[in-house]
Amino acid sequence: MITQERVKELFEYRDGKLYWKKSPCAKIGSRAGWKQPHRAYWRIQTCGKKYREHQLIYLYFYGYIPKEIDHISDRVTDEGIKSNSIFNLRSATRSQNLQKKKLCGGTSKYRGVTKSRYIKSWYAYIGKNGVNIYIGAFSKEKEAARAYDRAALLIHGEYCATNF
Repeated sequence: MITQERVKELFEYRDGKLYWKKSPCAKIGSRAGWKQPHRAYWRIQTCGKKYREHQLIYLYFYGYIPKEIDHISDRVTDEGIKSNSIFNLRSATRSQNLQKKKLCGGTSKYRGVTKSRYIKSWYAYIGKNGVNIYIGAFSKEKEAARAYDRAALLIHGEYCATNF
């Protein structure tokens, strides 16, 4: 298990990135690790184990690696990765970390909204701890999306992802 002391010995943190201070095979001062293909994460192998860069940055500053690390802003940098600035990282539960997960498929372009197959209504639902909670039925898709947003703020607080 890697420690905070070891991370500080091996790496220098600059602008959300880790650079080698000490390495048996990498050039000192070069960016540590590599970008995963088709992923928004930078990987680093050290001490016989692979880590995501944001895990080592969190360890560097806080002394531990939480089970989940949430990127407050999911915007992707010019390098095609999420910003690993320490100000963009926070410890989270799995449920909190999944709040901003991209939606796929579905009958609505809005998060938490689906169209009824039988009547002309839009339903709003929100998930909490693996359970879907019914918010209500609405005549307009945007109304259902706004209802979802209000519920998301109440239920998930600062970790919520909203439509508007």
